[in-house]
Amino acid sequence: MQQVAATPNLIRHPCAVVTTTDGKGRDYGCTVAWSTWASFTPPLVVVSIGHTRATHDAVAAAGKFGLCFLTDAQREIGKYMGTASSRNEDKFASAVVRGHVFRGAAADVPLLDGSSSCLECCVVSEHEAGDHTLFVGRVERAWAGGGAQGIAAADLFA
Repeated sequence: MQQVAATPNLIRHPCAVVTTTDGKGRDYGCTVAWSTWASFTPPLVVVSIGHTRATHDAVAAAGKFGLCFLTDAQREIGKYMGTASSRNEDKFASAVVRGHVFRGAAADVPLLDGSSSCLECCVVSEHEAGDHTLFVGRVERAWAGGGAQGIAAADLFA
């Protein structure tokens, strides 16, 4: 082993897209590098969203989110959702994403078809963590894909 700089890429997290809706017909979403399970009972997950992301404010206001774990076949969607801004465009109407979306039945959030799995969550708490907020969500419904393996966030732009 050799000593290296401490960076987030040292820990391999699954690449995921967080989604939500504002209740007025506008959907939001962004690629996130940090998400994890927090509890078995009740089923809780944590997602970390940067304060500057439009999706951050939308999740805080809506109190619900979708969490879609991407496969290698969704690499283009992951890149797009991570670089385009929901402040400037409707990401879900773009040619990259359109046709790959279905509505979650429990939280009524957009979910990405073809993901290795998707979770519909209601926010139960928020915690400030530097330049991000950790949103803790209770899983209301889970969806499983066709068995395709998820990709690591560090590999998205590789």
